[in-house]
Amino acid sequence: MAKFKIETCPQESVDELCEYIDSDWVKEHIFVKSRMLLDWQHLNKSGQYNFIIARDPLNDEICGVLGFVFTSHFSELLESERDVWLAIWKVREGAKYSGLGLKLLAYLKREYKVKTICSIGLSKTVVPMYKFLKFDVGQLKQFVLINENISKYNVIELGAYSQSEEKNDKSHTLTRLNDEDILSISKSEAKEIFSSYPKKNVEYIINRFIKHPIYTYEIYSINYQGIIKGLIVTRVIEVNNSKVMRIIDFQGIYESLSYLNNQLLAIIVKKGCEYIDFVQKGIPEDYLTSAGFVDVNNIEGLIVPEYFEPLVKKNITLDYARLGDESNFLLCKGDSDQDRPSKIKGP
Repeated sequence: MAKFKIETCPQESVDELCEYIDSDWVKEHIFVKSRMLLDWQHLNKSGQYNFIIARDPLNDEICGVLGFVFTSHFSELLESERDVWLAIWKVREGAKYSGLGLKLLAYLKREYKVKTICSIGLSKTVVPMYKFLKFDVGQLKQFVLINENISKYNVIELGAYSQSEEKNDKSHTLTRLNDEDILSISKSEAKEIFSSYPKKNVEYIINRFIKHPIYTYEIYSINYQGIIKGLIVTRVIEVNNSKVMRIIDFQGIYESLSYLNNQLLAIIVKKGCEYIDFVQKGIPEDYLTSAGFVDVNNIEGLIVPEYFEPLVKKNITLDYARLGDESNFLLCKGDSDQDRPSKIKGP
């Protein structure tokens, strides 16, 4: 087998990296068109880009890449966790490059002393490989809470969905937070809120979501008897002359979600959103159904889109692969590089 040069992408090679993504991965990919977004997600504090690259010994051209994002990219306090999300993973076609993708992964694990690896949004062709590598492979589930006050739905298709019974539990409340509010969360509250894996913290929430260079996120606290029991990260999407809201991340006591039917409905009704959905793995289904959510796959003809840039009106299930020891793990739409722009909007 050819002796490939494998390294973390130095800053002077970023143009070559973008050329490779453009030619071998996706033409006019967002990282090719927006250096700002690429830098925000992948440029580390050492001045390197968080991509493992391989070069062909015959011509020194990039012939394989593996993008990655450590949770510590958004908070240095998480450095010791060594949790990493995989992003773009692509090698050239042909027998010459057989096994090169695994070499890129081995390099990442060895050089960065990774503890936990996770990828979301797998293509069906790589699922067998992840299973062979002893990853836990499964699917995220999509739940939706529908605003039944909408007269015409332009995004969701209701199918056999029937009107739900509104709950009237007022024991828990939701409060919109700014960055100062988030920073004021007490240590005891934070310890309880950030108890699942991969580990996150207040700084992560601010840097990953509040300071996102393109998307606008809203953070809500779940409050019970004056104590914050959870944080919900949401994003409103305007599409097809309508609006929808998505829960992008959640941190906190899972059971606290059970009491939010009225509160969440009030928010989406006020904003004029057709629905709020939640794509996740790890939260018991009973807590979500108690809040009025329904499993999208359990209702015939119910279509809740996963992709919006452009809008694709079909149900799409996201596969995940995870390598780690912790049993109390929670995966959400905002993990990996799932919730990132796919195109640049015009003026």
